[in-house]
Amino acid sequence: MRKTIFITLLILILIIFTSLYYLRYQKYSLINNLNIIDLTNIEFSNKEIQIDNKEILNNLTNLCILIDWSNRIIGGFFKENWINADKIVEIFNGMKFKFKLYNIGIFLGEYEGFIPERKEKYINLLPSDEKIYNSQIGISCVWDPLVRIPIVEDNIEIEAKVIRKILKDKNLGDITIKIGKKIIIDLDNDGNKDIIFEVSNITTKDIEYFSENSGIKEEEFNKKVKKDKYSLILLREIKNGKQNDYILGYDYNSLNKNEVIFIADIDNDKIMELGINCICVDAIPDEGYAVGTYKIFKKTNDKINQVAEKFWIPDF
Repeated sequence: MRKTIFITLLILILIIFTSLYYLRYQKYSLINNLNIIDLTNIEFSNKEIQIDNKEILNNLTNLCILIDWSNRIIGGFFKENWINADKIVEIFNGMKFKFKLYNIGIFLGEYEGFIPERKEKYINLLPSDEKIYNSQIGISCVWDPLVRIPIVEDNIEIEAKVIRKILKDKNLGDITIKIGKKIIIDLDNDGNKDIIFEVSNITTKDIEYFSENSGIKEEEFNKKVKKDKYSLILLREIKNGKQNDYILGYDYNSLNKNEVIFIADIDNDKIMELGINCICVDAIPDEGYAVGTYKIFKKTNDKINQVAEKFWIPDF
């Protein structure tokens, strides 16, 4: 009897230790077998799909128009197809639209404005108030684009092994990791939370110094200001115990900044697209101003794909 009890206890102890070792090994494997997918190196061009203007005019409930923080047209979607700013101006020049303005996950209000005669011109939104100047994106559509509300956390301190690995690969491994934003959202409505990290060590002082001293020699400037500066946007998905990390925007030894500007359902399919703004601050010495690129990503069938892109310059 005693022998049976002893054997049973021994088996239980072995099971417990085996389970603990397995859990520890699984955690270790997740950290060391990193699956990092860099989407910044993939060539992208917007698909030019021919859509009859009358079809769009007769189906405005399927239309979404996007405007940026300066109230200029980025582009839009019609029945899940991207339409560029030229097409929107061509069809809707002089027509009035209502725009919902947002910061990430925050509805600021609804405003009205007329589509201008040129895509470079901004839309004069009314009523005019300070919220217009605080928004990151304006969306005109008949559905609610915030089908799920993102959770936004600022100035987060976390164990950032994946981010450190990415920086180390660019010989930036010994610098401080500064996570400006952590955004939690189920992008594709599969019940799993996705996490977006906005990471950068670029400060306002860096940009100001850059603008004021852009005449100094490039070699000296790179050493004094740009060296070890970085800006990174990382999208993380964890599903069935597997972690994938997607690099959506990345600049290093540079003052170029990558920012998340919206997370919203902009084609009415209950999947939330992710929009980022890649600001090329390094263009200031040559151009006299910063330029940039808006990029829109979509998560479907466990894949992250870029679905649209728009280059921008300031309108003076």
